[in-house]
Amino acid sequence: MDSKLQLRKRGTVRIVYPTAVQYSKPVAEEKIGGTSETIEQQATQAMAKLLQKLGSKPSNPGSLNSVNIYRQEHIDVWTDLWATGFTISTSKAENSLNGDRINATMYAVLSQVLIQKIRINGLLFLIK
Repeated sequence: MDSKLQLRKRGTVRIVYPTAVQYSKPVAEEKIGGTSETIEQQATQAMAKLLQKLGSKPSNPGSLNSVNIYRQEHIDVWTDLWATGFTISTSKAENSLNGDRINATMYAVLSQVLIQKIRINGLLFLIK
């Protein structure tokens, strides 16, 4: 991408920056160095896979079409999961684990799962 960007009057440009996030379990302070290197390598590998899926090289970002296809695949997996009728009540009852937090947690956890088979109510799902 050029270091300069010129816009037409009232024009817009969409810039998409793919990101890869890699987490670790909590580690003791004395083990941070080794863990940090491992996590960095895993994040780099995840980014390489993402860029390959988007059909691009680090110096040449993927086309908007490939980014949209990747985003749509993510949306489709979640839509299919919710279409089965799987849901959690969004009750705000006192002294209970409320559905909004459960749904947000489930989304956060399942978003980090790479092509796993998950069985819910007897139905098998492939999560990408």
